Amino acid sequence: MKRREEFNRNLCLSLLVFFVVMVLSMTSCVDDIDSQSSEDPFGAGIIGIESNPDNLFGNANGTSEIEVNTEVFPDGSSVEFEITGSSTGISSSAKVHGLPTFLRGCLIESDSTLSNGGRAFATYLAGINIAPGALLASENPPVETVNVAVSITPPNGDRESDFVSVVLNPVGIIPPEDTEIETRPAGDPLSTFITLEFITVGIPPGTIVNFSLSRPDLGFLNPTSAPVVGSEEMGSVTTQYTTFNNTGGTQVIIASLVLPNPFDFYPSRCPDVPELDRRVEEQVVITQTVPEPTPAP
Repeated sequence: MKRREEFNRNLCLSLLVFFVVMVLSMTSCVDDIDSQSSEDPFGAGIIGIESNPDNLFGNANGTSEIEVNTEVFPDGSSVEFEITGSSTGISSSAKVHGLPTFLRGCLIESDSTLSNGGRAFATYLAGINIAPGALLASENPPVETVNVAVSITPPNGDRESDFVSVVLNPVGIIPPEDTEIETRPAGDPLSTFITLEFITVGIPPGTIVNFSLSRPDLGFLNPTSAPVVGSEEMGSVTTQYTTFNNTGGTQVIIASLVLPNPFDFYPSRCPDVPELDRRVEEQVVITQTVPEPTPAP
């Protein structure tokens, strides 16, 4: 009889310990605001965070509204928004290298307390994600993600945190293919020319693109600058290269633009990004040949 009572006590104690462990595991919250995943659905669900839109181009131009919506914490609880990390690829597990801190974008507006039934908002300004033209035209362009975290501290309670990711699609210029061109003979009233169309990806229409060439002695460009036309998703900008007659050599034509510096618009909230890290540049090579001389009659 005593053995049965002792067995029952041990069984009850074991069940109690198991129940306590299960409750604690279910009610634990996300501690790492930059964690890539959470195995705890309760902790991850206390704070509801959404980004609208959740996809932007990495051109330091677009914005996303970060919304916190939770009924667990009372109005007046302090809220802190923070950009906490970046990773390469859409999958959160593919954290290869990510963007440097100064290229992840910035929060230009954010609430400091919950209001209107546990709500808070922040505005995220897109970071900079520039990719070479060859990668832009590939099947797997280099997509980056940026994590925007929120931490809530109620007046009498523990701090809780979670995050949402915003996808930064790559931007850049896809140049035309390298080509060969034959000039006209000396003294010909006409000249050979070629129209060069550069495709833009993630560049807002109206952005000015500048053109330059490596050999002014071989020909000239018109225009030397032009605005992007089309859409932000895919636009274009065009120039015309005209050769000088009876000249040969290798001509390199460069199209370049500089993305805006977030610091110029929000100096108190955004980092100062060097121009080199905001420059988008691609080139096309033209091999220019001299025509064969006309044989004597």
